[in-house]
Amino acid sequence: MLSPCIPHGDLTAATVRDVRFTPRRFRAGYDMDEVDVYLDAVLTELNRLRGPQTS
Repeated sequence: MLSPCIPHGDLTAATVRDVRFTPRRFRAGYDMDEVDVYLDAVLTELNRLRGPQTS
């Protein structure tokens, strides 16, 4: 599985907008594992950029 990645410190609106996922064979949609990996990477990078949160 080829997963889209986010270079460290390089999360931009264009990075998210331009990502392409691999269509699944013989079924409609995308490889959910690939999408999950990408979304986890986006979440991790957003949390890193936001820094520590205080309540």
